[in-house]
Amino acid sequence: AESVILLWMSGGPSQIDSWDVKPNRPSVNRGPFAAISTKLPGVQICEHLPKQAAMLDKFTLIRSVDARGSSHNPNRVFQTGHLGSDTADAKYPAIGSVVAKMHGPNHPAMPPYAAAVASPRKHLAFAGYLGKQYDPFIAEQATSLPIYDINGIDTGKMTGASLFQLPEGLTFDRLSERRTLMKDFDVLRSGIDQGGSLVAMNAYQSQALDMVLGGQAQAAFDLSREPAKNRERYGQHLWFQQALLARRLVEAGVTFVTIGMNHSGGASWANHGEHPSCPY
Repeated sequence: AESVILLWMSGGPSQIDSWDVKPNRPSVNRGPFAAISTKLPGVQICEHLPKQAAMLDKFTLIRSVDARGSSHNPNRVFQTGHLGSDTADAKYPAIGSVVAKMHGPNHPAMPPYAAAVASPRKHLAFAGYLGKQYDPFIAEQATSLPIYDINGIDTGKMTGASLFQLPEGLTFDRLSERRTLMKDFDVLRSGIDQGGSLVAMNAYQSQALDMVLGGQAQAAFDLSREPAKNRERYGQHLWFQQALLARRLVEAGVTFVTIGMNHSGGASWANHGEHPSCPY
């Protein structure tokens, strides 16, 4: 089964510091670093990316993206393909939502589209007119990840993974009984549901219960089950833990995972004025 992990890096390294160093341009508009050859004949990238250079035959560099009309949240434009304001962008479905509708999950016990973001939801594209049932499943409610403050500093706290924590006295049998009762009530309410909210709620509830009652999702979201050696290789930083989670999710059957590698308050990959090649 094929899957996609989208690493959305708010800001991001300048292209002339990474994959488009423009070695033949004058110093005023080329990168400050040298270019090195790659495994893809005729393509050069920054000297500080030797590992990527060694495997560039497995990459595709897209240099034709047009982001005119976007704002400080261009991820919505790139994820939806629609140029417009933030309000307009929110009406159009993210590519992950399209995948969720047209393809579905690679395993029935997993959500088709999941996201782990460390910033306000404005950095994440949703399902728009496809319906709320194709919105991303927010991973923080099912796993433990580091919590960073507004400046991107680790607080030492972790998200609670509350989805899999049943309240005291609530058993799996009682959950199943409640599910049956909710279906009976939904039959009565379905005739007055005009906005599709009930359909979306049913999808969310069914998905959540399947994840709670089954072991596939719990195992995938539980990072403690990853071998210690692998966890050390990824590192303890939030972004690295998100990447580890994304890999585990696609292995378990999630089709599309978006990782929002940014923080509240603007602490992100953007380095305005902090680097000679980014004189903001």
